[in-house]
Amino acid sequence: FIDTIVICSMTALVLLTVPGDFKRNEAREVAEICVASGHMTIPAGEALTDIFPSAYDEGRAAIIAERGPEARSLLEACAASGGEVSETALAAANADIVKDVRFAWQTDAEASAITTRAYAAGIPGGQWIVAVSLFLFAFTTILGWSYYAETAASYLFGERAIVPMRYVWVLIVFLGALTKNTDGLWRLGDIANASMALPNLITILLLSGTVVALVKEYGRK
Repeated sequence: FIDTIVICSMTALVLLTVPGDFKRNEAREVAEICVASGHMTIPAGEALTDIFPSAYDEGRAAIIAERGPEARSLLEACAASGGEVSETALAAANADIVKDVRFAWQTDAEASAITTRAYAAGIPGGQWIVAVSLFLFAFTTILGWSYYAETAASYLFGERAIVPMRYVWVLIVFLGALTKNTDGLWRLGDIANASMALPNLITILLLSGTVVALVKEYGRK
């Protein structure tokens, strides 16, 4: 949530630095250039990467919601159900807006390097803000996924599996940090996400009637 606020705030600052004439006369031209160049098309790999942060198609959100008091679990689930999607959409949209306005997409840079150049062109020291944001995002992601892994392991194999899972997790993170073939890691992540999302989506459909009944029962209390 904090990273979304930071990105949206930085986007606003960048847009404020855009000359008024550019805003009035060239905004449409930028859009036309982006469309004509194919910049606004979304390759399959990028689409999967944008979906990656979403917890709700993979069942991870339930792990967090069930930790709260039973009376609050439903409220938390309802309140958070749209948060992940809207947060991801806001962050991605704001970053792309800055890339388009600053023409950073015309460079030969890739991934986060494009975003870094775009914000650096619009805000003094913007590259450092992006770097710190990426570091915090990566660090909290490691912590969050570690908790998900421990919880899933304890559910499948009991509490005794938590400590071994921590050792396995540290080893995986260490090896991942040394790996130069990041494309292979992203493809592995895509496969793992699909493996989690598909059974969860099927289960959601099968349990939709049960969910409706539980919501109605909660409303009567």
